[in-house]
Amino acid sequence: MNMENLSAIIPIHKKYNLSNLINSIKDLVKEIIIINSSKEILEFEDPKIKVFNSQKKLNASEARNLGIEKSSNDVLFFLDCDVSLTSKGINFIKQLNDISDKEMIGGIYSLDENGTLISNVNTSIIRHRFLKNNKTNMNPEFISSSHFLIRKTTMQQIGGFNEQLNSWEDVDLSFRSKIFDIRMRIESDFEAVHHKNYNFMSHFYEHIKKTYYASKIKISNYYLYKGAQGQLPFKILLYLTPLPISLLLFYFGNKFSALFIFLGILSIITFVNKSIYLNFFSSFISSIYMSISTPFFLISNMLGKFQFFIEKTLIFILELYDYAICGLKVLLKNGNPIQYIQYVTARCNLRCDHCFYKETLDKKDAGEISKDLLISTAKDMSPMLWYSIAGGEPFIRKDLGHIISEIQQKSRPKILSLPTNGWYTRKTFNTVLEVMQKTNRGKFLVFFSIDGRNKVHDNIRGDNSYEKLKQTYEVLRKLKKIYPRLHLCIIITVQDKNYHLFPNIIDEIYEEFDPTSISINLLRYHYKNAEKLDPKIIDGYKKAIQGYEKLRNKNGYGLFWNAIIKAKEKVQKDLILKVALKDEFVTPCTAGNLSYVGMEDGSIKPCEILPDTVGNIYKDKIKNIYNNKKSKSLRNEIVKSKCRCTYECAMSTNSLFNFDQQKILLKQTLKDIL
Repeated sequence: MNMENLSAIIPIHKKYNLSNLINSIKDLVKEIIIINSSKEILEFEDPKIKVFNSQKKLNASEARNLGIEKSSNDVLFFLDCDVSLTSKGINFIKQLNDISDKEMIGGIYSLDENGTLISNVNTSIIRHRFLKNNKTNMNPEFISSSHFLIRKTTMQQIGGFNEQLNSWEDVDLSFRSKIFDIRMRIESDFEAVHHKNYNFMSHFYEHIKKTYYASKIKISNYYLYKGAQGQLPFKILLYLTPLPISLLLFYFGNKFSALFIFLGILSIITFVNKSIYLNFFSSFISSIYMSISTPFFLISNMLGKFQFFIEKTLIFILELYDYAICGLKVLLKNGNPIQYIQYVTARCNLRCDHCFYKETLDKKDAGEISKDLLISTAKDMSPMLWYSIAGGEPFIRKDLGHIISEIQQKSRPKILSLPTNGWYTRKTFNTVLEVMQKTNRGKFLVFFSIDGRNKVHDNIRGDNSYEKLKQTYEVLRKLKKIYPRLHLCIIITVQDKNYHLFPNIIDEIYEEFDPTSISINLLRYHYKNAEKLDPKIIDGYKKAIQGYEKLRNKNGYGLFWNAIIKAKEKVQKDLILKVALKDEFVTPCTAGNLSYVGMEDGSIKPCEILPDTVGNIYKDKIKNIYNNKKSKSLRNEIVKSKCRCTYECAMSTNSLFNFDQQKILLKQTLKDIL
């Protein structure tokens, strides 16, 4: 391979074996990137070696991802610091012509002439597991991160390493790569020596831990690892038989017969598994060790699953508590919100004609609240039923993934949603992947804003915006396969440039995108008592609702109250249509009571339509704001004045939690179910 295209990435926690590793690869690569998390500051005179000394201890995934960011070449060569290439491995790199953007090439350990018996037995098992006595394995379940090759663009496409994992990160990467149709292969000539010397106890202890974490990780993301056959070949599972049989004989029989049977079974297993090991002697010694340790590995595996179920049970109990608190908020209606919409940025790359916020987008200082203030404010409102992030284009913020993950954990909304124009494919993918990896509860809804298909959409939003949206939607669709908590939805706003497309456009969107739901919005202005909409637009909205009705229950959220949410979609649209057609008061509004809007400048409003603000989180805590005199007065005024509009978020809360709508909602829910 042309060394001009190759960057080596080495994460280290200590300087162990580093010089051997560098010597084995320095003539093969253009640059060697060392991500150093050890206590010792490293420096090298060789300009080819670039060291990044981290002040905090990074796990292997974090270090490798930083290496990707710092690399300047097309092909990445990942290596662990406790390996060094053999001459065969060096020749393999030299003779490799190229690597495509649809493949990942993994290496294999070589036996170490200076290694301990247990180390080489461990290497023999790994070689058998990956190669099964073949020269090349074209379809492995996973590759080892000890040394492998991949293109930088490919690594970016699949999202890099999962930084939440301290173990099994290479398996996670491998299984995730499969949903992007990345081919893996392991080559026997791509050899490296593993300079980690095990004895019986160190090997036993390390693999007990690895088995525990692997079991827990695997069951915690069933959809990613679905169909995985596991790491141990069937032959090695034979080691489960000698110890329990011998112990039973020892208890019910005599010591001599138990020992005789134990050695006899070990001899049979040794013969069956002799092809895995170095020779008959090492096979027999390893059989003794494996027969004792394998049952403990099985117990460790079960403990990992048990720990997962304990954690899920605790989460379930906490969820029940949250629902009870939110139910109390609904009953009391004393200003404590269950729904919150937060504008995290006013920046946007597009200027859509119908956007009521476009004047703000052109401000010099678009405004963004710090992530710490956003998170602390969300925590003060916990628990929540629904937290919605708004913009601008939310994915412009580089820290959006961190914000969402922290809000999900500390405010515990049952649903967290945000809209996007779908322009930033890689940013969107990386952010959503980060959220899915960091969180283990709650539904995450991403709403893609579509105004029509192809030219109609581009005419409203800008050239190529429809194709960009489709690309982003497709990569998230791949993530949805392994993260069922992720839901991809559509928002379409009925306005003067697309009202004529309804209802047919609804069917077309469903056929092309197959979303969980379509949120049909009616064009509105950003102030109360605005001019009345053109009747053609309202008629288009009515046709859109009718077109969506036959598809409304096609896909679901997977929630136990999914039927209620789907019924809410129907009730909400009917209420909005009445207001739009007749300016009719339909139900008391809960804005400023059960729901609030946080603007990007920190001000808190009861809703987007009213000009009134009730406080600012830069100056006061959110709990003080919704309990102050201004908030109390305003929510009384909203109810007293029979305030009404077509604002979808407020009308969602109204249709779900107003007592005068409960009978209608229940009737619609039963109708949908039956």
